[in-house]
Amino acid sequence: MLKRFRHSKKSGQALVELAIVFPFFLIIIFGGIIDFGFAFYNFLTLQQLVGDTAKYWAVSGADDMAVAQNYALTQKPSWWSESFLVSADPPEKLQNQGPKLKVGTDSDAYVYKVMASYESPLYTPFYQTLAEKLGGKASLTLRAQASFKKPVYMRQF
Repeated sequence: MLKRFRHSKKSGQALVELAIVFPFFLIIIFGGIIDFGFAFYNFLTLQQLVGDTAKYWAVSGADDMAVAQNYALTQKPSWWSESFLVSADPPEKLQNQGPKLKVGTDSDAYVYKVMASYESPLYTPFYQTLAEKLGGKASLTLRAQASFKKPVYMRQF
């Protein structure tokens, strides 16, 4: 004689629990993808901006650091807030390290260095709360630095 197994009344319990909990997991996963995707995009933008600013400052021939700061502020994306900061070191002449290139020496060059930081906001409430508890603010601090070496003159042979 075959016994028939009775299905218990709990047969749909796991499916109901999954239906209740699954949206929260999706919010956390997709929210993280969105927040860190924006942060990565902002970091790449900041890195490009700092590199362009260092090159512009060196090519402009100005020794005033305000030239670099003004250029960076005019080139930043319009949606970036006041949490965007730019600083620059005065151009410094490289020490004589002997000839390394046929067109001059490293002692004939100046290095222009630009640094910048930006507070990239977090948009998902879960990650905003997590960042506030861990770091005290609901944003990620992004920093970038770039240097551009400009020779003083080029020798001709």
